[in-house]
Amino acid sequence: MADTYLGTKPSFDLESAVLRFAQDWRCTVLIVLAAVLQQGMGHLNGDVSWFLTFAEKYRDGFIPYVDISDPNPPAAFLAYLPAIFLGRVFTAPPEFFVVLLTFFGAGISSWLAATILRRAGLLPPSEIYGALAITAYALLVVPAFCFAEREHLALLALLPMVALAAARASGGRVAWRDAVLAGIGCGVACAFKPYFLLPAACIVLCAAALRRKPRLLLAPETFAAAAVILAYGIAIFTLFPAYVSIALPLALEVYAPLRDSLTHILASPLLLANFIVLAALFMAVRSGKAQPRTLVLAAASAGFLATFVIQGKGWMNHAYPGMALALLASASFLSESAAAERARRVFALFIFVPALCVAPFLFGTTKDFGNGEEYPGLTAAVQRAAPAHPKIAALAEQLDVGHPLVRRLGGTWVGRQNCLWISWGVRYLLSQRSASASQRARLLSAMRADEATFAADVDRDRPDILLVENKGVEAWARRQPALAAIFPDYRHVDDASGVEVWRRGPLEEHR
Repeated sequence: MADTYLGTKPSFDLESAVLRFAQDWRCTVLIVLAAVLQQGMGHLNGDVSWFLTFAEKYRDGFIPYVDISDPNPPAAFLAYLPAIFLGRVFTAPPEFFVVLLTFFGAGISSWLAATILRRAGLLPPSEIYGALAITAYALLVVPAFCFAEREHLALLALLPMVALAAARASGGRVAWRDAVLAGIGCGVACAFKPYFLLPAACIVLCAAALRRKPRLLLAPETFAAAAVILAYGIAIFTLFPAYVSIALPLALEVYAPLRDSLTHILASPLLLANFIVLAALFMAVRSGKAQPRTLVLAAASAGFLATFVIQGKGWMNHAYPGMALALLASASFLSESAAAERARRVFALFIFVPALCVAPFLFGTTKDFGNGEEYPGLTAAVQRAAPAHPKIAALAEQLDVGHPLVRRLGGTWVGRQNCLWISWGVRYLLSQRSASASQRARLLSAMRADEATFAADVDRDRPDILLVENKGVEAWARRQPALAAIFPDYRHVDDASGVEVWRRGPLEEHR
């Protein structure tokens, strides 16, 4: 009797259950809640914290690239001005509004992209909730510790352009208003970094190639994007001339050439994960005719992957857009009925599901859920040594020594740069390659100016706390005349995770 019962009991089909849940609107709700929990338990990273500080100082009247500077173009800090404005209006931390506005931006981007695809007949009603779920996951959960970074914001701005290119490639209906909005978003994305022109070009070229219509290169969205880029360029020259005359030459001379070895870049798990997904997708689509939306998403992912290699830094925020788009391309492929069943199942089991699971960890989800401090114990050490709302400077080669620490303590940042990146960059470049006499002289001049600027900032603003990244940096600084003159005014009072905490004034005052 028992054997008969067991033999007739219906088996549980896990795959079908998962697919049904993914196509349920409640799946998207759970994904969004998970993203909210992730951001609520963590904090924004050093880059975002620094550009918030940059935006605050600009709002307070500091002259960009003169009183406060960075190698990145103005869009890098202008993007965070709305959060600064809202924070002051509602007397709340700007970080809260950065996260809130990024969630809102993801919603607007997804809505516009879905609208474009629906009008073109590329998103049938049966796929809407499934597409919404994977998009929410890729845009809100996967970025993890890269949340609200410039690359994240650029992807949100560019996504409608990807949808529009897919619509063009399929010959579907495209509304003129959608084309203009998508083009504007593309231009905004390219404003963050010139490198993003490459994935934008891949998107447009893919659509034109699939449709075999070169005239698609001159569609309204292309002109809208070009108009935004042109207006942005004019604004830089007129409103931020110091970027062109001061920051840009330094960026080209020092920042851009700072590259990890090509071997390390190519062996990076960030690159390998993206490449494996795209390569497997390419092999899978050979078994059936892929739809334009899949191919355009894959082209966009490949474009961002190329920018990761070209930039040569190996940082996870640089890799995020390519991986997110690869996940979206994979989901699009799996929803295609034209693909061979075996190819779809193998790809889903061995590529897509593992990529979904691994992606957030590639981009630092453990740092979010653990709210891990960049340098454990440093916040407490500074609190013990400093007065309330301290003025802080960092004698450091990495910006995460001072950021987000200063904002976490409600302090004031002292220094025109986020760290001594120019000095570190010059030393790194001269140690890695030969330079002509004139180039060496320019680099050394930039390094001395960087050191002198930092020393002048400390002398003028008299920070309560001086953070020294490690003993090696201290030893190097003591050999530089401009920096060595700082130490007599400070006393070493504590250490945390290798970072030295120095307080201004005689030691007896702090006992």
